Amino acid sequence: MKVKNILWISLTALLLSCNSETKKIVEEERAPLDIAEAQVNEMGIITQKPEIKDFSRTVFVRGKIILPVQDEQMINSSISGKVTKFFVSTGDYVSKGDPLMQISGMEIISLQENYLISKVELQKLEKDMERKKLLVGEKVVSDKDFELVKAEYEQVVIQNKSLKLKLQLLNIDHNSVSMESMSSSVVILSPTDGIVRDIFVSSGSGIEAEQDLMLVVNTDAPLLELFVPESEVALIEVGQNVDWDIVSAGSRGFSARVIRISSVVEQSSRSFRVIAEPENHATKLFPGMFISARIQSDKKHGVAVPESAVFYNEARQPYIFIERQDGSGFEVKYVASGFITDGFYEIPGADSVFLQQKVVVEGGYYLKSVLLMEE
Repeated sequence: MKVKNILWISLTALLLSCNSETKKIVEEERAPLDIAEAQVNEMGIITQKPEIKDFSRTVFVRGKIILPVQDEQMINSSISGKVTKFFVSTGDYVSKGDPLMQISGMEIISLQENYLISKVELQKLEKDMERKKLLVGEKVVSDKDFELVKAEYEQVVIQNKSLKLKLQLLNIDHNSVSMESMSSSVVILSPTDGIVRDIFVSSGSGIEAEQDLMLVVNTDAPLLELFVPESEVALIEVGQNVDWDIVSAGSRGFSARVIRISSVVEQSSRSFRVIAEPENHATKLFPGMFISARIQSDKKHGVAVPESAVFYNEARQPYIFIERQDGSGFEVKYVASGFITDGFYEIPGADSVFLQQKVVVEGGYYLKSVLLMEE
């Protein structure tokens, strides 16, 4: 760069129309400043041309840990009765098949009784049907009599099978049911591995069939529920990487991947619900934990200058210093706000002419001080 004893500073202001298209450029040339060449050299002013860089924007969001719907198991009973015993408490970890609670009631007794009666009736009708089948062959009884017995037998078969399934829902093995082993209580078992998150009844309370009794959640496959402002949701795509931290635990450095983006805006917060799947986490995660996250948008090409070349005025408008083509000084050029990645600042809307200009990348603070003194 050719440096002269007289350094000219001119201010270039971009006036934008309502539709953001550039209308005209107004240059306000300031009076020359007597600056010794030695001072300029001492400040180490260095210029270079803009570069083409890959940019990705980081979207900062908040959220929480959630569980897929299929990982939440609501525990209930298929019959009414009374809770007589608990084997677990809220927060306990259970494995599939572990006992959760005991229920007692007359319906349990009646179910076993009906099953035993149907079993006896089935055996009786089976023998009667076989006997009449032989008598039909000997022309002793009519086909109609045989068909009546057969229909009655098939009806009891259906009833017996239905009672077996009802016993199975109560974890009662029908093969073990007998007059001697009949019980007035059953034990509800956990259908999955997980944590007992809620218990909705107390010991001694009466319950109805299908009433919610307990909630067991499987925490092995948690998800991240993130809320992205509507102004930034256009930057988010399925498959993007997410860096996230657990706010309360102080655990950091986890990663995830965006798997789903809601198409409906949350009216109260004007944000979109984004679901991400964690990829590596040694910490045990529980639903409801608050997290902070950073979503990395996809890379794109853009014209860039080193971040050290960009300054801001009192209104936080970014600007840079450009060397005049004749080397007689510098001018201030306001630029649009862009992405910042790896120490480089994107200049949105830059054209091929801008790529040929020389931008001050070092020593700009000296020029800024000159500019402020002029004001």
